[in-house]
Amino acid sequence: MLFLVISVLLLGATTAQSDICSSPNTVGRLYMDPGDCTYFYHCANGKDQRNYPCSAEEVFDPWRWVCVPNTEPINCTLNYNYFDQLCSNTAGGTVAYPDDCAKYLNCWDGNFIFPPMMCAHGTLYNEYEQRCDSTNDDNGRCGNRPFSSRTYNTEPCVHRPMPGDCNKYCDCRDKDDCRACGEGLYMSESKNICVDCLGLKPNEKEYCNLTC
Repeated sequence: MLFLVISVLLLGATTAQSDICSSPNTVGRLYMDPGDCTYFYHCANGKDQRNYPCSAEEVFDPWRWVCVPNTEPINCTLNYNYFDQLCSNTAGGTVAYPDDCAKYLNCWDGNFIFPPMMCAHGTLYNEYEQRCDSTNDDNGRCGNRPFSSRTYNTEPCVHRPMPGDCNKYCDCRDKDDCRACGEGLYMSESKNICVDCLGLKPNEKEYCNLTC
């Protein structure tokens, strides 16, 4: 699926000349200008190709692999030296991203594997279990890592849980857009995130027909 996304994004790409893609470890990586999130460089065959994947009113978010409105604040800084350093002691697997508890990196043989990853909305990366799970941080899984601004959403009624089965929820703005939380998690309408049963308010537990 990722290959397909990359293929679509690379349509209309132009080749630029620099040495950022000369190392074998850079194959498949994207580089972006922190001051201009409208384009990125893609490394292929030792060369960097400049790509403009979005419309005139959009910018590219490398963490989510999507084009978003240019009014939305995003971080398009991809510091590979920093990412490689985080992976340097990892033979394989995932590591936490120190600057955001909702993000993590895939590593192999001490090198960072593109792309950087972001947990699904309403979940955080648990570095002890190496997976994304509930945002309830009672076990201190985030340590000193800050929470993402995308983790919590204070807009009224962003997600509405289904009565009696709050593992499932729908988007209040698009009632046909329905999804499910992870196993053992339930959508909290007051927090707009998936939490475990103990993270629900009393009225939410009653609405969800849960006792805990």
